[in-house]
Amino acid sequence: MYNKEALEKFYFLLIIELDSLKKWTDGVGKK
Repeated sequence: MYNKEALEKFYFLLIIELDSLKKWTDGVGKK
């Protein structure tokens, strides 16, 4: 059984990572 709070925190960090990665790949693609 997962700790709901820990799972939400992990999901939040995962979204931030994906968002920053998307911005980074968009920046590279523009060059």
